[in-house]
Amino acid sequence: STRPDLACACSEIAGTRTVKALKLCNKALAVAKQHKHTSLHYRYLNGEDQTLRIWSDASWANMPRLRSQQGAMLVMTSNKLLKNTTDTWCTGNVLHWKSSRIKRVVRSTFAAELLSGLDAVDMGIYSRLFVQRWYNTRPALYWYSDCASLTSNLRTVNIHVAEKRLILDVEAMKEHLEDKMLTSSAWCPTEIQYGDALTKVMDAPVLYEALKNGQWKVMTTLTKRTNK
Repeated sequence: STRPDLACACSEIAGTRTVKALKLCNKALAVAKQHKHTSLHYRYLNGEDQTLRIWSDASWANMPRLRSQQGAMLVMTSNKLLKNTTDTWCTGNVLHWKSSRIKRVVRSTFAAELLSGLDAVDMGIYSRLFVQRWYNTRPALYWYSDCASLTSNLRTVNIHVAEKRLILDVEAMKEHLEDKMLTSSAWCPTEIQYGDALTKVMDAPVLYEALKNGQWKVMTTLTKRTNK
């Protein structure tokens, strides 16, 4: 409950019912011991100076029965962006994270990323309701994905997808933007995709650094709301 970096390993173990589960447990315990000083740190943020940022990612057909794993990281950050010559980042605290199977078998990486994004945005909208009650203010909600084809489809009038049933899901995401439920979306490189470590068991130095220092790298080029 305090180790987002172990979320995917726990999800994988929970879905295994053979001797393999014991091997996975040993690997997860080894990671837990290796990074035993990793924990959640909460820093002061002004109640009127807050933004919700959510990173979502997916690994296509990497789980048993060709299931895909999705991950999301929700962080409350300061509105103040800190910049140097190469990066933009902000101070933030982890509010919630999720690592789970996508409910249906999907036929492409795009489909997995889209469904993961929809679940993540729903989680962000739901969490924002609590923040509104706590602070009596409505923070902006930003969503980040490393799937370029997905974020580009949100900027176009004509949606270009191979699976026709996914058009409804893309339209649902665009509706979130149009209705201002989602402030903006942006593509981010995999190197700063904090949801990546929630979709597969992997070394996650970028996530460990963010958890330790409370500094989260963000993209400043966003997909604005559109009425098209």
